[in-house]
Amino acid sequence: MSRDPGEEEFLKQLQQVDEKEHDTTSICDLSQAFDRLWSCYALGSQATHYYRYGTKKDCSERTDDFKFCLKLKTMARAKAEKLKEEREAEKLERFYADKNSEDVWTLRKSPPQFTPFNPQP
Repeated sequence: MSRDPGEEEFLKQLQQVDEKEHDTTSICDLSQAFDRLWSCYALGSQATHYYRYGTKKDCSERTDDFKFCLKLKTMARAKAEKLKEEREAEKLERFYADKNSEDVWTLRKSPPQFTPFNPQP
């Protein structure tokens, strides 16, 4: 049984759309997530953390990132993008909720009174 040329073209287009729909490679790079997880558990990383803080380095966030990336690979692209955006917003919110390096500095309203460039009158 031979197929109509128009039918073959339609099937090719349908397959391309389906591949694009489920292509989540650009959303989450699984090898990069695994590398981050692996480097967290590496001896050098753990030794440095133990030397500085006296405790074992917590790699749970990187483990969660790796598991999340695995989960995204089985989803449709639109749903995966939405979940990724939500997770990134959640991480950013957590970053600003906790104490971080931006809390060290206070914003000045005016320049300091006496500086080497502006000596005391």
